[in-house]
Parts: sequence; structure tokens; C-alpha cells
Amino acid sequence: MGIDTKAADAITQATISFFKTMLTMDVTPGKATETIGPASQPSISATIGISGDLSGTMSLHVHPDVAGNIMESWIGERLAPETAECRDGIGEIVNIVLGDAKTTMSSGNINFTFSIPHVIFGSEYQINYPADVSIQNIGFDSPLGTFEVELVAAKES
Repeated sequence: MGIDTKAADAITQATISFFKTMLTMDVTPGKATETIGPASQPSISATIGISGDLSGTMSLHVHPDVAGNIMESWIGERLAPETAECRDGIGEIVNIVLGDAKTTMSSGNINFTFSIPHVIFGSEYQINYPADVSIQNIGFDSPLGTFEVELVAAKES
């Protein structure tokens, strides 16, 4: 199946919308790459599974300092990245973004469901995928720091 361009665009726009609406700031997406993030750096990764017309995962990868900045801007309180509240907040961002993208895509007859997010936190971990998936990693620049949104889907056969 691969990564649908309409889906990638909807998720990119939903990410931009979240930051504009909830944090009153502009974020700028970079060019999508086929790299897997994060790579052996301290990070928080929130991932959510997708099934239906789309099948795969969406992840948000963010450095702990940037996660703290995002949460402070969002809720008005600085949260240490190792706290459950900060990790839950990063997971909720993935949930909100994908929910917004789902609304956009359902109007174009792309329907799917998604799981609850799970969050990984640490300084030395690597995410591995099977060889038969397509990966699209979109870096974003923001006043709070950089972060990445990663989309993974089965390759077309």
C-alpha cells in the first residue's frame, strides 16, 4: 500500500494546525525523508497504530528538552520529560493530530481507526521495522525546538 500522499499531507497539516491552535505558534515542515528516527539520542517517541484504508503507524519523536518546552507552552507548566504527565501529553498530541487528520481524510473517503498511543522514553533505543514498509519522516522547526513526525506503512506489492 505505501504511504498515501493525501494521508501524509493531512497529517502534516494537522500537525501545523495543532501547534497554531493549541500553542499559538507556527511550525515549519521540512522535506520528507525515508529515514527512521530517532537514532541513539535522548528522545520521547509517541506512537499510534493505524488500521483500515491506511495501515501502519504514526509517531512523534521529540528531544526531552523540546518536550518540556512544548508542554510548558501548551499547559503553562514546565514538566520534567521523565514524568508520566509529560509523556502522556506527548502521547495526547499524537492522538489529537491523528484525530484531526482522520476527519480531513474521511471526507475524501479514506477511513481508518487508530489505537491508543504508547510512549517510549530513553537515551539509547532504536526503532526497527520490517523490510517491507515505507517510511516517511517529516522534520518540523518550531520556536520551541525541532521534532519529527514519522509515518510507516506497508509497501505496495
